[in-house]
Amino acid sequence: MPVTVSKIGPFYPGSSEITFSSLRDNFKEVGIGSVTASSLVRDAKPTSKNPIVPDSTENAGISSTTINWKASQFRPAIKYYNITHTGTETNYDLEASLSWNNNLNKTIIKSIFLQGTYGSTNVDNPSAKLEAEARNVRLYVEGEILGAGGKGGTTSTSITKGGDALSVKSDGNEVAIIPKGSIYGGGGAGAKGATGLQGSSGNCNFYTTYTAPSSCGPKPSCGNDTLISSSSIGSCNCNTFCVEVYYSPPSPPSPPVPYTPPTPPSPPYPPVPVAPVPWPPVPYVAPPRPPSPPRPPSGKKSDIRLKDNIRDLETLF
Repeated sequence: MPVTVSKIGPFYPGSSEITFSSLRDNFKEVGIGSVTASSLVRDAKPTSKNPIVPDSTENAGISSTTINWKASQFRPAIKYYNITHTGTETNYDLEASLSWNNNLNKTIIKSIFLQGTYGSTNVDNPSAKLEAEARNVRLYVEGEILGAGGKGGTTSTSITKGGDALSVKSDGNEVAIIPKGSIYGGGGAGAKGATGLQGSSGNCNFYTTYTAPSSCGPKPSCGNDTLISSSSIGSCNCNTFCVEVYYSPPSPPSPPVPYTPPTPPSPPYPPVPVAPVPWPPVPYVAPPRPPSPPRPPSGKKSDIRLKDNIRDLETLF
């Protein structure tokens, strides 16, 4: 795990001269203006986000008050603390693996440059993490942090999540993440697929070799079998080829009968037109009456004939 530490400083090595103007240039980072000792005390306040003279292991000799403050205490002092990491790591713990020099929870601004590739073998563990009391950390992700992918479900309804790429938990004042590369969480995995269908039936092929009768003659023949060798004495070897089907899969289910919608009712037939009755109606004309039968003549002859008929009937009884 190649780790490189660089510092802005140390200033005033050996017996080099220390002036207020140089302290202003190096720590207030301005080229003009007045500077006082009270503005150059070591800033150890936990909430300070941009200290002029930061608290660090290297600056421990600088007084945090104006009491006993001396310019000579700035030999050798630093302004910033930088760490660069390259390479490939798995489940990388930044607190445990980087060279902080006990500065992680101090107010000095620390820039961390992650230029490698960071992965994980378990979805429950992030690929990289910083879980500690940290102050004024600038985390530059210039490489790739890739979370673990899900392993897939064991049943048809179970799924698995992907893992986290980066986890940052701090009790300090500020951890800034500046992504210039890739920070990708792991992809989840789906449930177990359904059992596949039974494959088609296979063939079992085998051969049986036997010796043909010695009378196979100058032109050996094995009938329906295959001749594999013969000798000058008239014997020959034959090969029987057999095929045996060892599995017959069940017939696949019939496809569902497609739905046939009912026939819609026929539309109503149009009414049959009726011929209009002429108006006014044709007057009724009665047929001619037949002629009346002739009437019998009136007189005593008819009376006599009636009396004779009555007399005949009395004679019968």
